[in-house]
Amino acid sequence: MKRPNVTATAVASVWATVGLVSLSLALDLPYVCTEDEMEQFPATCKLMSMDKADVVEQLSNMHMLQVNSYDREGEGIDFETDVNYSANMRLRRMDSVNYDRSGGTTASDSNGKVRSSSDSNQPEKVRGSSRLPVVTAHGLGDSCFNEGFTDFTEQIGDYLQTYSVCIPTGETREEDVYNSFFMGMEKSVDVFAENILKDPQLQGGFHAIGVSQGNILIRGYIIKYIQKEGYPKVHTYMSISGVNAGVGAFPYCGPDEDGNFTDVCGSLNEFITDIYYLDMFQDNILPAGYWREPNATDTEEYRNNCTLAQWGNEGDVYNETYFDNFQEPDQYVWVLAEKDLIVWPVEGEHWGGMDPDSPYTDPVPMEEMRWYNEDLFGLRTADENGMNNFESFDGVHTGWSDEDLEYWLETYFTYI
Repeated sequence: MKRPNVTATAVASVWATVGLVSLSLALDLPYVCTEDEMEQFPATCKLMSMDKADVVEQLSNMHMLQVNSYDREGEGIDFETDVNYSANMRLRRMDSVNYDRSGGTTASDSNGKVRSSSDSNQPEKVRGSSRLPVVTAHGLGDSCFNEGFTDFTEQIGDYLQTYSVCIPTGETREEDVYNSFFMGMEKSVDVFAENILKDPQLQGGFHAIGVSQGNILIRGYIIKYIQKEGYPKVHTYMSISGVNAGVGAFPYCGPDEDGNFTDVCGSLNEFITDIYYLDMFQDNILPAGYWREPNATDTEEYRNNCTLAQWGNEGDVYNETYFDNFQEPDQYVWVLAEKDLIVWPVEGEHWGGMDPDSPYTDPVPMEEMRWYNEDLFGLRTADENGMNNFESFDGVHTGWSDEDLEYWLETYFTYI
């Protein structure tokens, strides 16, 4: 089957370009630079005036985007017809399900103990189907209208014999791709939530599966919307190769075992950290919102300006609603790609991170992170209540197998 995937060159090029701030920002209304911004970021300000189609064309010419697209340019979305048709995501019923438990993976818990999925503290499973629909969310540079992510979403619905749908943040492939780069985290979540409301098949609640950056949308929906009147509940949320704990280096640009970066990677990281916590970038570039350079987490710029810091209650203002809402889903499934070179530190996919005393050499597990020890946003409470489940697969960022996916679906999504 086709699956969401990107080449190493494409991902590195994407982040390098975003990091160098050479592309425009996506807003409903054109962003008008101040004189200071115009002087400091002339390339960005110049491209802010460009048409979105021209920007996406440049991205495509630079081989940054998924090319296996299903494109219906210029057409808006009607969630009762268009998404279900254009993405080929629909209510699925199958006569039988072939399930092989031998395809399951094992995972290491935070203390390094290897265990299988069957060891997780889970409700009793009913084999083969889910009565709840499933929402998926795609990563950077991908789209709900691309064939690869369409097939991934449909595979989930086929296996669980239920309705499955990818929720976009743009009304066309072009806008959906563009917004994955150039719409801030907060606004992206708001658009995602409103599009969930437009789909009548989701109003009784749903499961959610995010890939890479798509997990930002789902986590944001949970902490901001799950208890708001009229918004449906997320029951099981599975994060695959997620950036929920942030990233501290460009893809393929993490430090070596001695904590040293290449000259190019070190320069890019230094440059990004210097500018990404400015409001201009936090509000308008999605990856800026989860940039968490380990040497910068104690700075005022990170604590008070970074969106991820606000969501995780790492800043000076504590948001009790984020803590409470994090307890609302039935369960979480955190899936780590063991050979991931796109997310650094990869331990963040299991809510780990880097030791503050040796931020480029020594990773630490979830239990040693401040957000867990101090229970900043409810991760420890969720863990103590048996909500957290940890999985891994032997592969690169999007390198899971069909057997891996089907095992996770059978283990965590068939209880309701």
